[in-house]
Amino acid sequence: MQSFGIDLAAILRRSFRLILVSTSLLLLTPTVFAQTSLQGYGTMNAVELQTLADAGDMHAVFTQGYNLIFDENLNLLADPDFEAAKTLLETAHKNGHDTANSILMLYYEGEFGHAPDLEKVETLLTTSAEHGSAIAKVNYAYRFIDSDTADKSDRALKYLFSAAEDETVKKSAYPLLVEVLYGPDSDTHKDWPLARAKALECSVLWPNNDYCHYILGRDFEHGWGGDADVTKSDFHYKNAAEFGDSRAQWILGMNYLNGTRVEKNEQTAFGWVKKSAEQEHLNGLISFAVMNALGQGTEINTATAFETYETAAKLGSAHAIRGLSSMYCTGEAPKTDKDLCAAGLILAYEMDEDLAAKLLGHFFNVTDQAAFDALKKKTAPGKATLVSRYNIQP
Repeated sequence: MQSFGIDLAAILRRSFRLILVSTSLLLLTPTVFAQTSLQGYGTMNAVELQTLADAGDMHAVFTQGYNLIFDENLNLLADPDFEAAKTLLETAHKNGHDTANSILMLYYEGEFGHAPDLEKVETLLTTSAEHGSAIAKVNYAYRFIDSDTADKSDRALKYLFSAAEDETVKKSAYPLLVEVLYGPDSDTHKDWPLARAKALECSVLWPNNDYCHYILGRDFEHGWGGDADVTKSDFHYKNAAEFGDSRAQWILGMNYLNGTRVEKNEQTAFGWVKKSAEQEHLNGLISFAVMNALGQGTEINTATAFETYETAAKLGSAHAIRGLSSMYCTGEAPKTDKDLCAAGLILAYEMDEDLAAKLLGHFFNVTDQAAFDALKKKTAPGKATLVSRYNIQP
């Protein structure tokens, strides 16, 4: 059962499938939810609500269930009655109150101590979507757009196009539609020309949408949805970076570092890379570590470089493991430790880090399989330490 200090938005944030890394597409934020839920019923007392509920008012029934879980600010009560609330919410939903599914989905996705039941989630969403709920349509799309079942996936796309035209949710639906049409993980609905058109519409409707600018930067760079255009690519990358996209911030930083279509400026490069690293974008972290280690755009700071590599290592970066290991060998780590250096380089090599083998040869004269196996055996305890410290998955 969830701890009572968690608010609804936090629960939903875990429950919903957030496809777009840099853009929060949470639909049922407290503000949106409040606008569509209690209305004037939130000020009624228990007797007034019961009178309306007895007369068949399903919004009153919904409000009764809501009041057993949340306060007026959508925070969980100290003593919520989840089971009684579920009964009321189910009653409201079965009698046409579609907003009830917003909370019921939490039950059937495994919150509130309830066993997960994804078939029930689909039924709730489909029922409400067919009743015209735009929120249900987008949430159905989040869950089922990549379904292996063709009818679910097709229905999800249909709902998504519909939601993108609905003023209440289009700001959230549009970027998802753009992402689906670009199809980075699936070819099912891929349509690059249409994706570019929708992304351009998105960038006009919401000029500060960092995701739509970022994906247009990539599109015009690679020519996915039409002709490539580096000028337009740079324009959209810059907008995305300024509006907070960590990937675009790293790209812009690299452009300034290398003088790619801009005047080379290491200080400006470092500023953008730092912004990217602060959001724990993996490329940003690696570049931030390297720039601190080399003094590019900043003073040499090996302590910051080491700490940044550690953050990246915990995110699964073989490059970071290799960087940490080299610092153990060169004395730039908090302490020189040749065993951890060797163990880390072996670990990085096993994680397919290209330069690890070269560094094993440089630091430990490992030039053949026998030498590699012998060093691996000797440093096994160090490897176990690093795997545990950085939660490396075998």
